[in-house]
Amino acid sequence: MANGPLRRLPGCLSLQQDPLSENDLLELAAFAGAYLSFHPDARFTGPPCREDWRFLAPEVLFEKGRPDVRSDFFSLGVTLLVLWRGDDAGVPAGPSVEYAQWALDGRPAWSWRAVDDVRAPIRELVAQCVERARSRRPGTTDELRARLLEVWPADGTDAFPPYFLRAQKLSPAAWFAAARALSWWQIAALGLTLGGLLVWLRLYAGG
Repeated sequence: MANGPLRRLPGCLSLQQDPLSENDLLELAAFAGAYLSFHPDARFTGPPCREDWRFLAPEVLFEKGRPDVRSDFFSLGVTLLVLWRGDDAGVPAGPSVEYAQWALDGRPAWSWRAVDDVRAPIRELVAQCVERARSRRPGTTDELRARLLEVWPADGTDAFPPYFLRAQKLSPAAWFAAARALSWWQIAALGLTLGGLLVWLRLYAGG
C-alpha cells in the first residue's frame, strides 16, 4: 500500500442489523468518495473492525502497482457488494489466496452485474468501480461524484456530501442533478446575484 493514512468506512458496518437500501449504498459510496476527494493521499480498504474485509485491488495484489484512487474505488465496490449481499455475496476473505484468484478472474464486476435487486444504473456504476482493469474504472473522485449525482434519488439530494471539486467536464445529467440539490431560495439568491453582476458589468462597460 502507498504511504498515507488508511481510510476505511466508519464504524463496524458488518454488525449492522438493518439491511441496506439503495440509498444506503449510494450514501456510503458518496461519503467515501468525498473523503478521498479531501484526502487524496488516503487509502481505502474496508471496515475497521474486520481484518478479513481488506479487499485490495488486483493491481495491488498481483502487479505491485502503485495504488491510486481507482484502487480505492475497487475496494469500496467489493465492500458494498459484501454489505448488500451478506452471506450470499460469495466473496472470499480479503487477505487470502481465494480472494486473490476471485479478484484476478474479474469476478467482482460480474457479481455486481448479477445483482437483481438494485436499479440497473447503480449496479453498472459499482460494477465499473470493480473492473479488473483500473483503466475501466472511474478515474477521479470528481468523476465518481458526477456519476453518483446521475443516479442520486431526487428526494435525497440535500444529503449529498460536499466534494472538493476540481475543474472537469460534467455531463448535462450531472449538472441537472446538482441543480436539483438546491432549494428554491438558493436558486433565487443565485439568480439575483448573477443578475446584479450583469447589471454591474453593463454599467461598468458603459462608464
